[in-house]
Amino acid sequence: MTTEAPTSTASAPTASTQPAQGLTHTTTPIQSEYDGQVIENLDIYVTNGDAVTITHDNVILRNCRIHHVEGDGVTVSGATGVTIENTEVINADPPAGIDAETSPNINNINAENAANLTVQNTTVREGSTGIYLLNSPGADLSNVDGYNFHGPMPRGQFVQFNNSGNSSLTDFYAVNEAGSSHPEDIVSVYGSPNTTISNGVIDGNNSVTGVGVMFENASTGGRVQNVDAIHQGNGAFSSYASDVTFDDTRSFDGINEDQGRGLSSSNGLIWNVSSGGVSVLNSSYTNPGNPNNIIWDKSKAVVADVHEDAAATPMAHIDNQFAWDYAV
Repeated sequence: MTTEAPTSTASAPTASTQPAQGLTHTTTPIQSEYDGQVIENLDIYVTNGDAVTITHDNVILRNCRIHHVEGDGVTVSGATGVTIENTEVINADPPAGIDAETSPNINNINAENAANLTVQNTTVREGSTGIYLLNSPGADLSNVDGYNFHGPMPRGQFVQFNNSGNSSLTDFYAVNEAGSSHPEDIVSVYGSPNTTISNGVIDGNNSVTGVGVMFENASTGGRVQNVDAIHQGNGAFSSYASDVTFDDTRSFDGINEDQGRGLSSSNGLIWNVSSGGVSVLNSSYTNPGNPNNIIWDKSKAVVADVHEDAAATPMAHIDNQFAWDYAV
């Protein structure tokens, strides 16, 4: 893992779909076979159906490059304690421009009824959603980066926690280029209490309704700490759930104009406080899209400690590198 200054341009995808050096190439879908299995060192290219399916507990998927087209890259279903690490998952046939994907079921990583999932040192690219967790509490996502997600609704997230509380996303980077993506909320916490989002950079969102980080549907006890949101078109941080804290959150270069999908429904708002019990602490904005629409509804916030910092710059972000990057 390396760090570098953030930009609005996505990290280059793997340059070739030819077999990657050091990995075993296969076009056959992979299915777990027993608890504790280690699936590793594979270069998987599957055009129809899910590329990897894990249905056993404590399976480890590591050091793999996975291309998928019609289906998910990795599906974890009814299995606990699964680990995905040092892996890149790529939708190999994404739509062009800002068009939505043909199906909401082309996720890079899809986990359902998969408690205590660990994803680390992993890159997700061009899926309907990058990582979608449904009924999968206790997830630990770290050192994850993602690029250009395509929906359609209800997908379009880099990460969504859906009824998957007591989870965390830390040390992350999410990019959605304005002309090459169709995202919604970049990080969505839905019905997932006690979820923490920390140490990350979110760059780009052309959605009319989506924001950088969203808490809703009783996602109480949530916390966002040390997160930068850059080039957000409809808002950076939002909570419709109570008892949520945004601490050391920062907005840069907000956008309040049509990026190809219509005008922002919030008129360029940055922080949305739509429930009591929400705190915004030690937070700042730089070059807002609408200087008159920084935080709403400030009267509902427990604390609304927000200030302008014209000299601030975004923090460095992670950039996962793999042995097969730029393989020919």
